[in-house]
Amino acid sequence: MENHEEATASPRLKERKTGYLGKLGSDFKKVDGPLAWVTALESLLKHPAQLVYEVSSGVRKWMPYLILTVIVGALFYGFIMGTYSGGTQLWASPVKIAFGLMVSALLTFPSLYVFTCVNGADLKIGTVFSLLVLALALVVLLLAGFAPVLWIFSQTTNNIVFIGWIHLIFWIISVGFGFRLLSAGFGLLGKAYSEGLTFWAFVFLLVSLQISTILRPILGTSKLFLADEKVFFLTHWFRVMGE
Repeated sequence: MENHEEATASPRLKERKTGYLGKLGSDFKKVDGPLAWVTALESLLKHPAQLVYEVSSGVRKWMPYLILTVIVGALFYGFIMGTYSGGTQLWASPVKIAFGLMVSALLTFPSLYVFTCVNGADLKIGTVFSLLVLALALVVLLLAGFAPVLWIFSQTTNNIVFIGWIHLIFWIISVGFGFRLLSAGFGLLGKAYSEGLTFWAFVFLLVSLQISTILRPILGTSKLFLADEKVFFLTHWFRVMGE
């Protein structure tokens, strides 16, 4: 009986010892440092598994710092986007980016929780939400890291299509890293995860791109704060490229 259980657990144990999940596994412990925003940022970049451990076990209350990271990071990234056009976009773009990111997360969170349940994960809804916020915090930190590159292109070219593609590429890369941390978070908790989460990441990307289209203009300028036309994001992109 014991040999059978060891054989059954062996593939899972082997998986946790290899790759990104295995790398994080050695850090799956309490955060080394005081309960502070600086500690949260440093742990998120260097030892994210420690934050996964604490937000899942409720050892300390890191959520206010993580939510603050998401909001501040999104506002900062939006400000960098606003520097392309300047003027009212310097405050409008940050507001739209932060609002759009939070709305995208809230709209797709129910499907994320459903996917975790049907994949066999017996996690509380609060734990799943904490892992999502953790992933979003990493996304905005990566975007903040790209900010100097985005700023120099915004100040040296008037090609809005090129600037738009640069932002899109960096957004997809950042979401990819955030999704990897989200998947690893479930793995560290010993819960099942599969292609369902990959599909959810695709849904999150689609929703975020559509929300950004609803909240347009973000890069360009307009007499209206929000466009009053309903349009699919691909239709809007092709229209802009055609112009």
